[in-house]
Amino acid sequence: MATPSNSSLASSSEMTPVVDNWQTKALVLGGVLGAAVGLLSALLLVKNAERNGIRPTVGSREGFQMAVLAFGLIRSIANLWEE
Repeated sequence: MATPSNSSLASSSEMTPVVDNWQTKALVLGGVLGAAVGLLSALLLVKNAERNGIRPTVGSREGFQMAVLAFGLIRSIANLWEE
């Protein structure tokens, strides 16, 4: 049985269409940006605490406020492209 030559393999791979998976790109970009924003927020919290000479504590009230703000931001981003 004859095996295909390298030139026939190259031509068949050139014919394969490249699929642009925008969903995967959006998820990866969103994850990277979310991690970057989280790290920047933590850095600012630490720097502010060091400057004021205190140890920051996040109570239930502050945690709830941050969660409401985060969900509001997510909702705003989700509504960007709605008509």
